[in-house]
Amino acid sequence: MPETTEFTLKKSKRAKHIRLTISSTGQLVIVVPYTFNLDYLPTILERKKSWIEKSLRDFRQQDREALSGRTIPETIELKAIDTVIRVEIAETADPFLSYLETQNRLFPLTAKPQDSSSSPHGRPATGHKIKVKELPDNILLITASDTASEEILAKINSWLAAKARHILVPWLLALADERGIDVKSVSIRSQQTRWGSCSTSGRISLNKTLLFLPPVLVNHIMLHELCHLKEMNHSKRFWDLLEQEDKNTQLAKSQLKKGWQLVPYWAIGSPYGG
Repeated sequence: MPETTEFTLKKSKRAKHIRLTISSTGQLVIVVPYTFNLDYLPTILERKKSWIEKSLRDFRQQDREALSGRTIPETIELKAIDTVIRVEIAETADPFLSYLETQNRLFPLTAKPQDSSSSPHGRPATGHKIKVKELPDNILLITASDTASEEILAKINSWLAAKARHILVPWLLALADERGIDVKSVSIRSQQTRWGSCSTSGRISLNKTLLFLPPVLVNHIMLHELCHLKEMNHSKRFWDLLEQEDKNTQLAKSQLKKGWQLVPYWAIGSPYGG
């Protein structure tokens, strides 16, 4: 493996074996058991050199266009709710938009003004407000003035997180209620490599990008996390329980291998709104 290849190393108390994967952002991720002796890592990486290089080449080939730049989308297809959102951007100088503002049809998603020259995320503060509003007929209207694409994408991601909170949280709670399962809390996050997670305290996190998956896959992932509230492992008992709750388990597991290909690059692992 080339010395310049970067990777993320994660120690897991659940892991029983070493696992190498390519994340949704094209980075090599290595998961090892918590007690694994890291002295053996170079040998294992050398043995997996061909697989790693081929996997990274395949990823770059598949996502070359997406990785060339994070552009503002013209449409946002939310397969989970069978909806296509059209994105429209206009400058705040537009008199029609000024009228909409007076009618309280637009609302700001920007944080409170700050005195420092940097934003909370380490970016230079521009001082420009960006307003986002989902209008009737599935239109996402964005008003901005002299604002960089990255800042607009940050606001779109904030909207996406809010949308996910509105759609996914009740969805999961309904599945839990049908099965008499007590969920302590549900949060929406922006993980780069996981669709969801469950803690031993009964708290479930869901990735906002689940909105880009078909309903059958969203259902499967939610049931997967709910089953962890009964079996906090991936033992045979866990998989038997999941297949009992979700008859589409095998099909869903197969389709999820390519699930990240359904998620637009601009929405993956964004630090905003998650």
